[in-house]
Amino acid sequence: MNISRRDNSADIVAAIVTYRQTHTLKEAEDTVHTWFDLYDRTLADAIQGFIEHQSGRQTSAKAMHEPCPTGEFKADCEKQRQTETLNLLKTDPTLNKDNRIIGRIQNGLRNVRDGLRMRNIRYSWFMIRTSDGYGAD
Repeated sequence: MNISRRDNSADIVAAIVTYRQTHTLKEAEDTVHTWFDLYDRTLADAIQGFIEHQSGRQTSAKAMHEPCPTGEFKADCEKQRQTETLNLLKTDPTLNKDNRIIGRIQNGLRNVRDGLRMRNIRYSWFMIRTSDGYGAD
């Protein structure tokens, strides 16, 4: 599946259909399941990365709004706040990259699943992961 280029789900569906013509249904399902597991793991990792970065960003944002103490530690607090602000800005590209990967894999898997269903090929395990677990089949 092309994650960084144009959607090739129609090609994947065609390859699965062709493969099923020369292999047993069990062999075909096992092969599709192996392919699916690879992208499901990549999707799970991207979602986990997105959640971790988002959580870190929320923690940093909350800390930035707490008042700095007065006195001798004020300068240290202000410097720490500047560092946190820079770190927060640095995570944005990571969040955006993870979010793009998540969307592309989810859409690609959805297109493959729907293409297979149009050819009356259904796999009960072909469920697309979302940030809060698995979406509808």
